[in-house]
Amino acid sequence: WYTTQERRDPRLILPPSCPTDGVHFIVSVAIGALSLFGGGPSGAHSPLTPTPAPTFAALPNATSMPSATPFPSSTEIAIIAVSPTGTSVPTETPVPIPTPAPTPIPTSMPTSTPTPVPTSAAIPPRTLTQTPSATVVPSQPLAPTPTSTLIPVPSLRLELLNKWGLFGNEPGDMNRPDGIALTVGGAVYIVNSRSNEVQLFTSDGGLIGEFGSRGDGPGQFKSPLDIAVDSVGNVYVSDTGNNRVQKFNEEWRFMLAWGSEGGDVGQFRTPKGITADSDGFVYVVDSGNGRIQKFTGNGQFVLTWGTKGDALEQFRSPRGIATDLAGNVYVADTFNYRVQKFSSEGDFIASWGGASEDEELPSLPTRLQSMAKAISM
Repeated sequence: WYTTQERRDPRLILPPSCPTDGVHFIVSVAIGALSLFGGGPSGAHSPLTPTPAPTFAALPNATSMPSATPFPSSTEIAIIAVSPTGTSVPTETPVPIPTPAPTPIPTSMPTSTPTPVPTSAAIPPRTLTQTPSATVVPSQPLAPTPTSTLIPVPSLRLELLNKWGLFGNEPGDMNRPDGIALTVGGAVYIVNSRSNEVQLFTSDGGLIGEFGSRGDGPGQFKSPLDIAVDSVGNVYVSDTGNNRVQKFNEEWRFMLAWGSEGGDVGQFRTPKGITADSDGFVYVVDSGNGRIQKFTGNGQFVLTWGTKGDALEQFRSPRGIATDLAGNVYVADTFNYRVQKFSSEGDFIASWGGASEDEELPSLPTRLQSMAKAISM
């Protein structure tokens, strides 16, 4: 008898007709390979030493076992059983695996006759015709455009000439100086917001005099933050805590005050920066209302512009202000991180600084931290 198994599955299955008493052997022939298996009545089979011979001689008294139909593939395995009495069971001749005939390799490659390339007639040499040289047109200088005009900026070298002031409350001492202004003659006014007083020094730091105290009466202040001087020497103080502006003459005599807390024209909420132009007009930064107010030197309201926000012509806690000789007004838009320029009539001219298009402005806590850091410096 014999059966078929794929090469990758080495298990052998004995048919029921195979004797199970005594010891028997199984010989497996698989495409030129031979394996012997020994076993006993338990039915277990273990491989023995393989023998390379692919064929065997049948023993006497061999009885042929019925064979199964050969498996039509190259994985056929023929099995021979030998009984304990020495009787062998010959197997059918295994179906030989045809070996494909090798393809003969030619000993030489046929050579092809090269196709002759016709010889063409000789090509006469080409005559080069010289073209007349082109006329060179001198390049014209490009006309400058307004956007390409470069404004030369002179290099500045700053040198410390003098310094003065110590912390304290004695004459000449300073306690949080916040505002500064110059007179026509070059004297220096300082406003101290914590000591609530105004001081006047020479340009070399010599104390000329001081006035003011804490309160809400004429000539008194509550945390004044800025000071301005007009062309005739009048002094204007931004009396922030009292939400008003006070005016003094050049001899520091009180002249008038205007303003109160509120949002109407002529009123203020935390006025900060103040300046006077060459025509005698006074500009006040009404920081809490997010606007600029313009007055005459006598405190009469002229106009106002600006609201709270971050768009152009809007402000967030504006602080500083200044004017140039042409009357233009510059505002330090503090928490929009920019400067805005206006005409003396409040018309917007330009803006620079601020956050980029892809950048958000710092949040309020960040602004407060920046303020605290600036105050501590």
